[in-house]
Amino acid sequence: MRMKNIEHAINVTRNKIKGIEMEEEPLGRWLEMTVDSGAANHVISKRVFPEYETRPSEGSLRGQRFVAAGGQRLENEGEQHLKVRLKDGTQCRIALQNVDVKRPLASVSMIADQGNEITFRQDGGTIKVKKTGKEHHFERKDGVYTMQVWVEIPNQGESSAVGEIREDQWLSGFQGFQRQGN
Repeated sequence: MRMKNIEHAINVTRNKIKGIEMEEEPLGRWLEMTVDSGAANHVISKRVFPEYETRPSEGSLRGQRFVAAGGQRLENEGEQHLKVRLKDGTQCRIALQNVDVKRPLASVSMIADQGNEITFRQDGGTIKVKKTGKEHHFERKDGVYTMQVWVEIPNQGESSAVGEIREDQWLSGFQGFQRQGN
């Protein structure tokens, strides 16, 4: 049952990105993240993107556990740094804590802590980058706020480690989103 939920959260086929202009189309998959006001951190199951290296995080090294909505305690198993593109084509990196969750979660509090404005509406919402004024939109489906990101799959033999993550854009509010290029 849990694996079915994970497959529901992502497009499990390895297809090319559509609707975003790029020099070349990277291999990847769409990831649907729940925009969650109750999440303390950005989290994902390490089974969703096994192509990416899981490495120890500060939390996993100190035995950190998260409390799920149902009250169960979930172990921090490390973190993955994913290379993603937002729907508007912005290329970023995101660090997610690996936890045995059903759906990937984007933490609203972490986004807000970076000084960004988050607005929720009946049909979706907006994250406004206060430094630049740029807005990134997310949807509301069946009462749940969700955000689609395209996760690039590393080429075979290419390292999935992305190095240090700067905190210079709103995207760093995703504990590691960092704008690339333009």
